[in-house]
Amino acid sequence: MNAKSPRSRSLLKLTCGIGLGIPAFLCLLSVIIGRGIPRDWIATATLPPSSARTPTPSKTPRPATPTMTPEALNPFGDGQVACFESYGNDLTCLGDSGWRTYSETSLPYLNLDRMTVCPDGRIVTGRYEGIGVFDGLNWITYKSSSEKTGDRVACSANGDIWVSHYQGVSHFDGSDWTTYPSEELGSGEDVDLVRDLAIDPDGMVWVATNDSIARFDGVGWQVFEEGQGFDQAYRFMKIIVDNEGRPWVTDNTVLLMYDGTTWEVIDRPSSDYIEGFTIDGFGRAWVGTRSGVSVLDQSQWITYDVKNGSLSTNRVKSLAIDERGRVWVATVWGLSVFDGEQWVTYHMHNSGLLDDWNEHILILGMGPDLPEPEEKPTGSISGQIMQDGQPWGNMGVEVCVLNLGAFQYFGDTPCHGQPFLRSTTADADGKFSIPDLPQGRYFLVVQLGDTRWLVWDQPGGSFGRVLVQSGQETVVDVR
Repeated sequence: MNAKSPRSRSLLKLTCGIGLGIPAFLCLLSVIIGRGIPRDWIATATLPPSSARTPTPSKTPRPATPTMTPEALNPFGDGQVACFESYGNDLTCLGDSGWRTYSETSLPYLNLDRMTVCPDGRIVTGRYEGIGVFDGLNWITYKSSSEKTGDRVACSANGDIWVSHYQGVSHFDGSDWTTYPSEELGSGEDVDLVRDLAIDPDGMVWVATNDSIARFDGVGWQVFEEGQGFDQAYRFMKIIVDNEGRPWVTDNTVLLMYDGTTWEVIDRPSSDYIEGFTIDGFGRAWVGTRSGVSVLDQSQWITYDVKNGSLSTNRVKSLAIDERGRVWVATVWGLSVFDGEQWVTYHMHNSGLLDDWNEHILILGMGPDLPEPEEKPTGSISGQIMQDGQPWGNMGVEVCVLNLGAFQYFGDTPCHGQPFLRSTTADADGKFSIPDLPQGRYFLVVQLGDTRWLVWDQPGGSFGRVLVQSGQETVVDVR
């Protein structure tokens, strides 16, 4: 199966220094987090491992970091910004000047799931064999003594940085690294899989491995695992500390909260796995599942979903909360924001989103003001179905928006039950047209026989999806 060139295409390239109005720090970011970093553009510190096996968090307060404006601290755009990483690793940011988009090729290896904003405003990301730190002026790469890729990062109030990685965690005090192997974090057979970490207001470090929770108090590690704090085995995924210093942990099926003495087990709001998780300023837990978004309010779950008009799809991927208390929800079909009273949902067809399928969110500070959704003119898909060089006529053709997971189905259409579905039937020559499609990326499904359905994989497409641009016709050949 091959695709004809759409009748109108555009190619976006991020280019530095040619007057396109792109902030210089974005150009710098695109170079630094990619390959081939010019040595005179970035300082790289390669540090020997600490000879001491004793904990190293500094007890002496550091000089305060100079005050910097949000613009200086933000490598993604301007002002208070929210950024969203798509399933295809493209990036959309919403800031004071509106929507901005960056393709994966312009910002390679950027992963919002590995990035955090420190209390002093620095932005830190896990990188190959270490971390990258943006100090408001430059990105600096610090190579870790562990030689492991940083998966999750957390910052303490005194400026120290902790990094989780395979087979342990590492601590960086600005000069030296100390690595703690996973054997100190638990005794389970999968303790090498260090999932997440967080730092509480007292400076204690909490680490979630696949099998255990470990707490570091500046002297040693206290481990919670089956038979030692837990009466059964869990498979931990994410850990967050609330404003009262209580750690909350997910294992996909339940929530657990430590009150300083015991772990309270809290049933999830539905039978689905927990995929998104965050804590708001009131200490309420928010979770995202395939059944929508739920908040634990006074021991009761309140759920927002498609049925009550809150979301465009129930399949939630991640959650974030800004300093205004607004809840940001990344789903597989759209981005939704809740201000405590009403929801607003953005799609490619009513905003500047580069993709409707978003995986991760990063918000700086208060977050941006929300623009009104503005509907764009629709587009269309047309083409011809061919089999062995001959037209294949009178076959059903459908487009839908959610990931199908396979290329061939038998029985009912795989698009059944999706939040957006359009269908038509090809004529005797196999030609078809689906008009009035909102701008977006679609899975194209063709009926081959009475009960056989084929998901067409567009060459060069984003995970097989067909891009429909506003006001344009996308032409495909299904072979």
